[in-house]
Amino acid sequence: MSDRRPTRFPPVGLAELQQLSIKASDLMTRARDAALEPNRQKILRKWSISEVAELLSTNADTLARRLKKKPELPQGEESGRKRLFTLAELHAIQADMGLLPRRDPATDAPITMAVCNFKGGVAKTTTSIHLGQYLALKGYRVLMLDLDAQASLTQMFGILPHLEVESRNTVLPYLEETPGFPFYRVLKDGIATVSSNYDVIVIDTAPALSFVNSNALFAADGLVLALPPAMIDLGSAAQFFELMAQLIEQTNSYESTPKIYDPFAILISKFKPADEVHQTLAGWIRTRFEDQTVLAPMLESTVLQKVGPEILTAYEVSSYEGDRRTFQRALQSLNDVNGELEAAIRRQWPSRRQAPAERALRAATG
Repeated sequence: MSDRRPTRFPPVGLAELQQLSIKASDLMTRARDAALEPNRQKILRKWSISEVAELLSTNADTLARRLKKKPELPQGEESGRKRLFTLAELHAIQADMGLLPRRDPATDAPITMAVCNFKGGVAKTTTSIHLGQYLALKGYRVLMLDLDAQASLTQMFGILPHLEVESRNTVLPYLEETPGFPFYRVLKDGIATVSSNYDVIVIDTAPALSFVNSNALFAADGLVLALPPAMIDLGSAAQFFELMAQLIEQTNSYESTPKIYDPFAILISKFKPADEVHQTLAGWIRTRFEDQTVLAPMLESTVLQKVGPEILTAYEVSSYEGDRRTFQRALQSLNDVNGELEAAIRRQWPSRRQAPAERALRAATG
């Protein structure tokens, strides 16, 4: 009796590769649509009055009294026993309290932050998207740039880049128009055409020193180096600093003003608190790079591992099915990291150097 089962691992040539590409694209579309049922697009969650109060550094009772006194403000929509607010409504309340943190265009320049490492798997995209969303929740105007060919950041917004984004709607036109310009500054010039509309521009970079990344690193005002506490990642960090120094030395020879990154932050990413090796290496990183290291590490959490396939970030999860304490630990880790980076960004703006807590207290009591 002959075995008529199809051949396992058949040979693959050009025609087969083209078919595999079609199948993979179809699979991605099906997965995205299934994850975003029933609307097949990302719908931003809404926030309860207690969550709004927390974001505004006040308490729910104080906020409820304020809304009652000012019926012209958004009152939210009733959902069972809760009142839920959209992000736009949250920001309208925030503006009324004088707490919108946006820069003053007369004195403050937009700031571009690049999340980088020339090694993959260090949580660059996780860092980028949660930093951008944290700032947006706080009321900043944020532009996200996805410069990684894998386009994971774009996919986290529910967009299939290779199927739904034409090349003319990417940074490619700027990168192609290089004649007559220094090769490393075309992206910076492109960002300058829209940056006045934003407070912060966050760039998710690719894990390589390339033409695109050279542009990203020159366009950046500040850098976040995502660095897991592992020996192989420490080695990659040493290479990163060496190659960065060579790049900046080259660009400085052409520019009238030397390149300075402010802030320059090293983020200990994918940190496991119970892992002794992680504890040891994280301690070494903090000791060796005391002035540059973010005090709070970004935890390696099942929360961040689970939300990816659902095309949800931790800031988009409204109901977590697992252990709520696990979720809260991960969320607190993100808030601590992003809070430090927010403070570093604000230091660049003369009009916004007052501590947010001081302004919140004045608004709540005024």
